[in-house]
Amino acid sequence: MVNSLPMIEVSVSTDICYQEENVNIEVQPIGGTLTGLGVVGNQFNPKDKSLLVDQGSYVFYNYTDANSCTNRDSVLVTLRMEPATPVFKDTSICSNEMIQVQIATANNVSIEWYEVGEDEVFSTNESLNLDSDGDYYAKVSNEYCSTYADEFTVRVLDPEVEIEELAEESIQLGESIQLGLVNPNSDYSYSWSTDLNLIGLGEEVVDTPTETIDYTVTASIAHCESSTSVTVIVLQPVIIPSMFTPKGDGLNDVWGITGLESYSY
Repeated sequence: MVNSLPMIEVSVSTDICYQEENVNIEVQPIGGTLTGLGVVGNQFNPKDKSLLVDQGSYVFYNYTDANSCTNRDSVLVTLRMEPATPVFKDTSICSNEMIQVQIATANNVSIEWYEVGEDEVFSTNESLNLDSDGDYYAKVSNEYCSTYADEFTVRVLDPEVEIEELAEESIQLGESIQLGLVNPNSDYSYSWSTDLNLIGLGEEVVDTPTETIDYTVTASIAHCESSTSVTVIVLQPVIIPSMFTPKGDGLNDVWGITGLESYSY
């Protein structure tokens, strides 16, 4: 009597990504022997250093039944390279700026952009323009494998600044004015100026102006800044002459009161 060979089957993914975790090998019936490069027990190890990318390697399954009949099955496994992904750095931009991040792709490569914590893909373009705070990452896939770019953060810097309300909008000539900020931020640096002339640094400044003047404070962080201004009116003294000499010599020829222009009347 001639016994027939046992019916056997070995199955495993025929394309496995390089550096992927071990992949299970399925066999029917169980009880035989698996051999081949990358075979460890009943698994295939893509990290086996004897394997070469894009070159096939056979997984063999030998099985002997109760009648001592042996059969062999095999499957060709090809190790595939994952698509390359760039490394993005955390970036800070100003509120009026935009940053472009880009992944250069080869043929048959797709990109999916995600915001961390969100499952929905918000872009599939190679380049991405970002102008708001967020944590992002990208999934890059080729015909066989997918990989993920590291998460990166975009931070929008908007150094808001507000000058404290003045107790009085006007001062007398010779008096000093103290200017301060509403809710200053320790992360910002502040500079005070008049007509582009720097007069002080920090959260407050004291000055003694000689005429009505605009004070500007600029808040800065990294390369971002914003400014606001306030006008301080300096009241000039009112001078009422006690006499005049209208003799045409150009000195005190006209009687008039000076300094009234600083006042409302």
